[in-house]
Amino acid sequence: MRNITLLLICVLFSAISIAVPTSGFYATEASATAEIAGLGRIECVRLIFKPNSPDYADEMPTYSHYLVLYLGEPVIIDRIDGHTITIQVQDDLVTVFYHSGANAYLYKKYKIYDNTLFLLEEGNAST
Repeated sequence: MRNITLLLICVLFSAISIAVPTSGFYATEASATAEIAGLGRIECVRLIFKPNSPDYADEMPTYSHYLVLYLGEPVIIDRIDGHTITIQVQDDLVTVFYHSGANAYLYKKYKIYDNTLFLLEEGNAST
């Protein structure tokens, strides 16, 4: 389901960029960042759509944060539905901790393999 969501976001990005070539998405300042030795920088950012239309002058942020790996060009790895995000890098594992509503403190753990990250597990970080 997560992969389908990310695919739809990519299709939406390309559809919007085709329909309105001077508009586009850009990332906000990172809420969390970390360096992965030998790979590059990873950040959690929100995406903002900036329309090029007098009718819609306001920028529109996404609700979620996105985990982005910078390998020259930015690559969206996953969506993070939460706030107060921290990233831990240990050997070949990346763990993202975040708060998600009420008292939920969650995590997503990724394995570094072949210049990308693969989701290993996710769950409640407070237990």
